[in-house]
Amino acid sequence: MIEWLRGSDCLDVGRTVFISGNDIRNCGKEGIMIQSYLQFSAHNLKIMILDNLISKCISDGLSIRNLAISHLEISGNQISRNQYNGVSLS
Repeated sequence: MIEWLRGSDCLDVGRTVFISGNDIRNCGKEGIMIQSYLQFSAHNLKIMILDNLISKCISDGLSIRNLAISHLEISGNQISRNQYNGVSLS
């Protein structure tokens, strides 16, 4: 899980989250969760989620919530057999 505090809004500082080549299975919650903590947050944020295996999670396989981001790339992942959504963006 990656969380930003609500007071950490910053469009000037560039940040990159790169998640690649992982085998994520049988999670007690989401396989990958990236969100703002408690409130919507905007960032100059680049997220790349590439070539992961995400399966059998009790919630969503991949969840991104309450963030305004500048770049999102989700490619080459195998996301299957999760209890809720494979990918959830809100």
